[in-house]
Amino acid sequence: MNSERNVLKLINDISNLTLFVVDQSTLQILYCNQTAAKAGFRRGVFYHPDTLSFDAVNFHQGDYQYFAEKSILGSNVDVRVKRTLWDDEGRQIPALAISVTPHIFAGEVKIRHDHSKDLLQGIDVLFDEYVVIDLVDDRYISPKLGPCASAFPHAGDFTQANDLYGKMLIHPEDRQKFWELTSTKSLRQNMPQENMHIVGELRRLVAPDSFEWIETHLVSTIDAQTGHLKVLWCYRNIEKQKQFELSQREQTAWIAQLSEEYYAVYLVNLSNNTLRGLRVPEQFKKIVHMEECYDKQFSMYVNEFVDPKWQQTLLKITNSTYIIDQFANDNNRIEHIFKNKQGFWLSVKIIPAPGYSDAYPYAVLAFEDLTQKVEHSLSEKTAKMAVAHMYALAISVDMEHQGYNCIHYSEEILSLQKRGRYRDFYAQFHQQLLDSDKALLSGIFDAKLYSRQTYAEGEMRIWDKNKKLHYYTYYSTRISTIEGEKIMLLLRNIDDKKQQEHELALLSADRMRHHNIANALAEMYYAVYYVDLQEHRFYILRLTEIITANMLKGLEDHTEAWTTFVNNFVHVKFRKQLSEAFALENIYTTLTQNNKNSVEIELLRRFANDKYEWVRLEAQAIKNTEGTITGCVIAFRNIHTQKLAYERQQQALKAALLSAEKANTAKSAFLSNMSHDIRTPMNAIIGMTTIAQQYLHDPVRINSCLSKIELASNHLLELINDILDMSKIESGKLSLKESPLNLAELIHNLISLINPQLKEHQHELHVETYNISDEYLLGDTVRLNQIFTNILSNSIKFTPRGGKLKLEIKQLTLAPTGYGHFRFVFSDNGIGMDQEFLPHLFTPFERSQTSNTDSIEGTGLGMAITKNIVDLMGGTIEVTSAAGSGTTFTVTLPLKLADKQPVPVSAIHSELQALVIDHDQTYASNILQQLQQLQITGQAVHSLKEANNKLAAAIKTSNDYTTAIIVYNPQLDLEAMLNGLRQLSSTLKIALAITFSDLSQTIKDYSFDALLILPLFATNLAQRQTTQQLITALYPRLSHEDELQGESNSISNQKRILETYAKQNGFSNLRWYTDDGYSGANFQRPGFQAMLADIEAGKVGTVIVKDMSRLGRNYLQVGMYTEMIFPQKGVRFIAINDGVDSAQGDNDFAPLRNIFNEWLVRDTSKKIKAVKRSKGMSGKPITSKPVYGYLMDEDENFIIDEEAAPVVKQIYNLCLAGNGPTKIARMLTEQQIPTPGTLEYRRTGSTRRYHPGYECKWATNTVVHILENREYTGCLVNFKTEKPSYKTKHSVENPVEKQAIFPDHHEPIIDTETWERVQELRKQRKRPNRYDEVGLFSGMLFCADCGHVMYQQRYQNKTRKQDCYICGSYKKRTRDCTAHFIRTDLLTAGVLSNLRQVTEYAAKHESRFVKLLIQQNEIGGKRKTAAATKQLEQAQERIAEVSRIIKRLYEDNVNGKISDERFMELSADYEQEQRELKDRAAALQAELDKSQAATVNAEKFMGIVRKHLAFEELTPTLLREMIEKIVVHECSYDENGTRRQDIEIYYSFVGKIDLPEA
Repeated sequence: MNSERNVLKLINDISNLTLFVVDQSTLQILYCNQTAAKAGFRRGVFYHPDTLSFDAVNFHQGDYQYFAEKSILGSNVDVRVKRTLWDDEGRQIPALAISVTPHIFAGEVKIRHDHSKDLLQGIDVLFDEYVVIDLVDDRYISPKLGPCASAFPHAGDFTQANDLYGKMLIHPEDRQKFWELTSTKSLRQNMPQENMHIVGELRRLVAPDSFEWIETHLVSTIDAQTGHLKVLWCYRNIEKQKQFELSQREQTAWIAQLSEEYYAVYLVNLSNNTLRGLRVPEQFKKIVHMEECYDKQFSMYVNEFVDPKWQQTLLKITNSTYIIDQFANDNNRIEHIFKNKQGFWLSVKIIPAPGYSDAYPYAVLAFEDLTQKVEHSLSEKTAKMAVAHMYALAISVDMEHQGYNCIHYSEEILSLQKRGRYRDFYAQFHQQLLDSDKALLSGIFDAKLYSRQTYAEGEMRIWDKNKKLHYYTYYSTRISTIEGEKIMLLLRNIDDKKQQEHELALLSADRMRHHNIANALAEMYYAVYYVDLQEHRFYILRLTEIITANMLKGLEDHTEAWTTFVNNFVHVKFRKQLSEAFALENIYTTLTQNNKNSVEIELLRRFANDKYEWVRLEAQAIKNTEGTITGCVIAFRNIHTQKLAYERQQQALKAALLSAEKANTAKSAFLSNMSHDIRTPMNAIIGMTTIAQQYLHDPVRINSCLSKIELASNHLLELINDILDMSKIESGKLSLKESPLNLAELIHNLISLINPQLKEHQHELHVETYNISDEYLLGDTVRLNQIFTNILSNSIKFTPRGGKLKLEIKQLTLAPTGYGHFRFVFSDNGIGMDQEFLPHLFTPFERSQTSNTDSIEGTGLGMAITKNIVDLMGGTIEVTSAAGSGTTFTVTLPLKLADKQPVPVSAIHSELQALVIDHDQTYASNILQQLQQLQITGQAVHSLKEANNKLAAAIKTSNDYTTAIIVYNPQLDLEAMLNGLRQLSSTLKIALAITFSDLSQTIKDYSFDALLILPLFATNLAQRQTTQQLITALYPRLSHEDELQGESNSISNQKRILETYAKQNGFSNLRWYTDDGYSGANFQRPGFQAMLADIEAGKVGTVIVKDMSRLGRNYLQVGMYTEMIFPQKGVRFIAINDGVDSAQGDNDFAPLRNIFNEWLVRDTSKKIKAVKRSKGMSGKPITSKPVYGYLMDEDENFIIDEEAAPVVKQIYNLCLAGNGPTKIARMLTEQQIPTPGTLEYRRTGSTRRYHPGYECKWATNTVVHILENREYTGCLVNFKTEKPSYKTKHSVENPVEKQAIFPDHHEPIIDTETWERVQELRKQRKRPNRYDEVGLFSGMLFCADCGHVMYQQRYQNKTRKQDCYICGSYKKRTRDCTAHFIRTDLLTAGVLSNLRQVTEYAAKHESRFVKLLIQQNEIGGKRKTAAATKQLEQAQERIAEVSRIIKRLYEDNVNGKISDERFMELSADYEQEQRELKDRAAALQAELDKSQAATVNAEKFMGIVRKHLAFEELTPTLLREMIEKIVVHECSYDENGTRRQDIEIYYSFVGKIDLPEA
């Protein structure tokens, strides 16, 4: 009893031993030591095997051992389970003793500190042999020796006995380890104190040719009597655990192999007649899970699924009793082929499990699907043709039966029968082999080779029958057939490859050196030359420029070649320096200056575009083994971008500093002008928006809110514009521009500008002119319009509805020389102003505070701005007003006269007479005054009756009126007046004078001879008199074709501009000459040629274009028309936007206008690009229009467009589902989803991308742009495109390296993984087949041999159709490859089955699955990763150390401590070592990067798996999200014609997945 207590105490004291005992039937814990109790185990509770990840079957079997990397008891532990009988108060209970100890790795010894007192009292019970060693006097005592050590004395000298023990009883491979562990020296060193414990594993000999595994323990203690330090050495036999562990590994690998080859695998306990599924198809799970014995379960399966014809036989051979009898008679392979009720051929195989015995009565039941092999085997002839096309020999050898089956052979080397004896083939083949290669043959057909590796490959040389030697590659592997295991050998001729290698080896070593140098520098330099200083020759190693290459081609003399290069391609500033530096006599001096053997020079070099760019010349000396310089390498690197970037950076820094200083000053001035007026409209906008959101169901309330928001927005915009103008004025930045202007056009444009406001308030504006003799002036049109519109806008706002406004324009007689003095009087009958407010009228932010003005919006800056502009022009502004009596503004301005005033038209004869019919006599005086200036006699009448009388009287006196001018009045009957006047005189020219306001009304065309816009100016009237019969040619042109039929929107826009200008300026007889889709560089355009023909015929009086570029872009020809042809034909030419009007005088400046405009555009383009570059590189968007799916707020932030974002997601989902851009566009069109251009038009009114009639017609390119746009992932991408030149309108795509990408700029619509997956799918272009279908696997299947994508095929007849895939190379006959035919339905079933296995395993064992993925993709576990990290650190430290050594050697060489020869020898060795270390470091870093990427990729894949845990069928979305590609191998056949075909599935991010046995 004391001995038992001591043993239990010893067990409790060992802290690294966890021990507990459980009832084998109930799993109730019967005992646990102190270490187990600390880990949470308690006596009486129930234990679950999964606590330590036990395999349930092996756990109940007992005598089980395994290694756990992680467990609740720590990492890297050994777990042992041993069956025993537990004595519980006299009752013997079958139990399992479970112990957990730290794992002892191979070759590793661990020292542990444990309590070892009283250890010897329990040793005899636990260990097979033990010895007590006295480390002081080197003596030993052996109370118990093992069976093989009985001949040793029980006491004596330990060193001598230990040496003999190791030689006699320890395995030779473990002896050194044994002596290092147990020698007196080692024990004294490793165990210097008591309570130390060493554990190790060794192999102990039990016979000369056999051994057993033992676990040895060494425990130190102090002898209480002598005080000596002693060691207890003991061991116990662990052979069973080792064998069981090996058996378990073999069994696990064996079951995994079965699961790969068979679609269903079961483990049957023949003793208790139970069944466990190792791999169970879905349809059989319900049978396996039933609480029935194996025979009943299998009987249910046979009756439900097997064809009745095969049921009886199948039930017989699968009966458990029958299986036991067969195994007892040494029939260890039971096999039967049968057919199920669905018509599929299956094979069942029954074999004993590894370790089969009475104690382990397990059999394995496996099912294989033979349907594909039976139904789709190719003919023997076809197979032979496929093999013969690729191989010179294809043969399988049955080593068990010593026979062979020859599939194909080349008669050139062998003469074989289809089948024969192996020794006959071996003898013939062995004879043809080269003597040195004959040893390969026996190794190829050695079955043991394939137990260590899956295949063998290499090269061999064979003599043909003509004694000619040929080179072949061989590939051999072991294959399984119905007949048994065979070895397959394939030979392929590689004579061509060997010939190429031979020719490559014969290349000149000198050329190879140059070639290697060029390749090394290819990525860094655009040009590399080599100068041979011994032969004075010049070689081109690398040159990317064709012009330079052609010029230097054939020049081998260095002096000639270098002179040619310098004189033709180097800037004159650097020519002398380069010529002298690299002359033959100076190269050595150039290279050795500063003792560097190299030199760098920066220079300007001319390139093919005749532009000079900065380059850096780098020259390096080349030395021979003696250290003499024999040549040099001269390399050129383009540094132009870096050079310019540095200069721009310096300039930008200076500009930024200056800008910051100015901005700081301007900020104070600007903020001082801000007031609550800005917050007022903002509050209104916010408030109305809030109200609208609350009443979304009330359209009336929403419309009311939107109207108020619009008013507040316009008011806010007006306020901001005024503040900006005021800021310019106060800072002195407001300046006036002097440009030609026509007073008549200025007034007409002013009226057209304010006409909408007049109509809105129902006001009338009457304009009168007096004594206007100078209409062509010089001034700032924009600022004049600002003065006039500010005054008129105030008059309109502060005059009640239906008011009367008047503008009087008068040219004063007194004016400075060269100037015209003009007075503009603006009057209204509005509410007026109080006298107290008039002095403050022109003060900024001042407004009249009365009840009449409080409701009228305004900024209080308009009149202040007006006053400042008038003062700047040197004029005056006066105001008179009274409350309720209206207001009058008088503006007097001195305007500079144009250099040349038009001469009155001489073509108008003095005998011309005009009759003015003005019902209200409002404009008669104005018209008569202008007629008088043109020397035309005129009279005014009130009515048609008076006009008839005047005309009749004139006819009688032969003094006829030539022209009648009718002033428009809504009350007039124009048709009656026209008919009456025509009846009196058929030659009378009749014109209609009308105001701009009335012109906007609908007026029927009554065939007036002219249209005059009031107020009338003399020049307008003169031009109308001379051109009223001539055509006004309106010429629009566009150079690119529109996608829609008919004229494009730009043409329509030009027409609108031209027509408005013509009507406003009184041009009639308008005719269109249109060229849509014609370039301006070519004048052979139909519209232009038609206009030119009418000009030549004298029919055209005026040509009007939008701008000069519309007429043409060939400046010489444009100048010929505008300067020669048009003036010769008397044609007036007007370019509206360019301000060109030939009627304003000579057009001397017009030919230069385009050149000046081009310079201005170029300069502006540079500035805009610089600003955009600065903004874009700071991470701010450079576009005002974000991509479709986003909106931009006022702070330039991208926010998701709730209307468009779902469409973007739908497009990506459709792409993931296998749809191409064209099909997606068609689907969006069918769903009537508005296009991006339509959505933009509805929101902003922009017609830039809007096509009427095609609002929901999606284009393929639109879908492509959305699918390829990275900004949907939340990135901001600036500089996606650029214009090659400011002259071109079309942009080109920038490569990614030129783009500026800022991640996490805004909220993503599409996650990064989805976007990247779509890009991968986009690379795999999928086109519909001729049946307008996109194959499920299109773009994903690849040939295993040639790598080409596989194409979908359909074979169809009257009764069936069959889809399949074949190799693209085979179909196109572009490469030497076979069909790799595979049926779509079988492929779908196989892929679906594999997907289910992966997802089901991941769902059940997620953490284990992630760990598996990482292990399969990283470099080999944590230990190997740690080792690689340590090796990398060591390599980097050594690299740095070698660099320091080389530096010290160089210093010693310079100081004369070592010779040049010694320095070259040492430095060469160190440099070689450093190169090797750098290569090693790069390889290690790559391995570590792969390990890190493995974890990230595993988690990415798990994210996809979690989305698809439950699925019923294989959908395009599922397939393309989870699988990256599928590789299809060519099928193979055995001698029975059974077909087998392998496919490899590469999953997204992780590649192939090899699942363990479940």
